Amino acid sequence: MLKLQQIINNHILSIIWLLLFIMPNNTAFYIFVPLSFMLLYQFKDKVKINIAPLLIVIISCLVLSFMINSGQNYILNKDYLRLISIVIFIITFAKLRGDKILKLYIWIAAIFVIITQFAFFLKLTSIANIIEKYYVINEYAETTFSRFETFQIEEFGINRLGGIYFNPNQCARYLELILITFLCEIKQFKKKELAILLPLIVFSIIATGSRTAFLVLFVIYFAYLYLKKELTKKNVFRIGLVSIIIIIIYLLSNYNISEYRMLKIDEGMGNSFGIKVGLLIEYLTVNNSIIALCFGNLSPEILTVKYKMLVPGTDFDIGDIFVIYGVVFFILFIGLCGVVYKRMANQYRCFFVILLWMFSSSIICNYRTAPIFFLMMGLYYRRSLIENSH
Repeated sequence: MLKLQQIINNHILSIIWLLLFIMPNNTAFYIFVPLSFMLLYQFKDKVKINIAPLLIVIISCLVLSFMINSGQNYILNKDYLRLISIVIFIITFAKLRGDKILKLYIWIAAIFVIITQFAFFLKLTSIANIIEKYYVINEYAETTFSRFETFQIEEFGINRLGGIYFNPNQCARYLELILITFLCEIKQFKKKELAILLPLIVFSIIATGSRTAFLVLFVIYFAYLYLKKELTKKNVFRIGLVSIIIIIIYLLSNYNISEYRMLKIDEGMGNSFGIKVGLLIEYLTVNNSIIALCFGNLSPEILTVKYKMLVPGTDFDIGDIFVIYGVVFFILFIGLCGVVYKRMANQYRCFFVILLWMFSSSIICNYRTAPIFFLMMGLYYRRSLIENSH
């Protein structure tokens, strides 16, 4: 009976993990996120996570931020919902039902994202219609959607493919979260499955043209290799390395690789990252409130409403955490990650490479990425505690 219940829990956990990736970004999704964690929460859990005091301090910090900023004219409903969701993520941390993401759902997530990237090029009309009906929700997405209709293979690596997320950087981030889940659950996969799925994910990440993804991908590769102290039992990295070499040779022999946006790392550091850091520095310069610096403003909209800056938010997590939740929360969050990393089993520690995205995009301040991050970190932390106790 207990074994059957665990199987059911694993399916429920895996379905929710999958839906966090593929649900359209609408009102239903905003409601689904906190409710899904409440559904998964185990009120009576025999596993002692041993970090309750730290979690209580983090929740107290968030509640204090709410009390300080509640009612301000620049705070939107979604800001309150984001705060409530993060509090729920912390309360339920490492106490969710299920102990693994099943490989079926990893396959579905990867294939779904990859197919939506190439739906227009492959003339998959039915999928393109689904994207147009359910995923196009704003003018930016509409513009991006239209561009894909004329995409040619010669533009691969120059023009960028974002699939259902439209923003290629976001697409790359989610693909790498799927990749990390795949690596953490690698024992479920057969050799033939590794030889198919790994190259597909890598190829799809390359198609986004994301500079950050290019760097994070290699860090994931070497971090996993280092932490496992071997190529893995099923030679996944040998297969992956050969696949990457084949892809690179093919691209070098057919296209002008110098035009690939992914490889223009210096340009990205000078333009994209420099602008984001500049916005953060500007905020720190004009903000003369110690309380706001410590506990944040609860909303990135303060930059345009109060400080008359051109954009709401800094467009990267480190800056946005300072603006929204403050320095105290940032320190506590890094502390939580450090404690969990120290106690997590080696084979799952490559998960933390995803935090590199905080320098380019959002993890904690993104409504879709944050629940995926906390679900995965809590899952592999809890599993590590169980495995270490045996």
